[in-house]
Amino acid sequence: MNNLIKAAGHAIRVLDHPHADNTPCTMDKQQHGRCGRKAAHRMAGFSYIELLVATIILTLALIPALDGLSSGIQGSRLHEAHAMDFNHLTAKLEEVLAEPFTNLDAAALAAGDKDTPSSYSDSVTTADGRSLTRQVFLARYDGDNIDDSDPFTGGDAGLIWVKVQLAGTAHAVECLTSLSEP
Repeated sequence: MNNLIKAAGHAIRVLDHPHADNTPCTMDKQQHGRCGRKAAHRMAGFSYIELLVATIILTLALIPALDGLSSGIQGSRLHEAHAMDFNHLTAKLEEVLAEPFTNLDAAALAAGDKDTPSSYSDSVTTADGRSLTRQVFLARYDGDNIDDSDPFTGGDAGLIWVKVQLAGTAHAVECLTSLSEP
């Protein structure tokens, strides 16, 4: 059925499929999409424009995703630095708490108040080359706090407050230690 018929002075190729009423399709190849049937000559696949549009859409969607990924990577580096700082703080706290109570009590009295760094303060260099100053604050602590609302006035002789802080930051750990009786 692949022949030509003459209509209105033009030669029209009859395509290989009939319409619903069994009349042959008389549309040429450019108009064939209007009859609702797929052309037999049309090949399956995507056109260049469809692939170009899909590529542009994917590219536009990947840009924010990659920005989010880079933020996550930077955040993990920052978290790693904070974790390293915390490890240095807790190591110093454990070092101070391993000292005999009499030495800590003497250093607390020598410091004078809770805002003056004690002789246990030091500096350390991290694995990534940063220099950290670990300030150690010691003070006698008023455990019952009966006399006023400040736990650092009228401190008990058997209780010491210990705080280790990185100088210039808000990173700090603190605890209480007491005189252990044998």
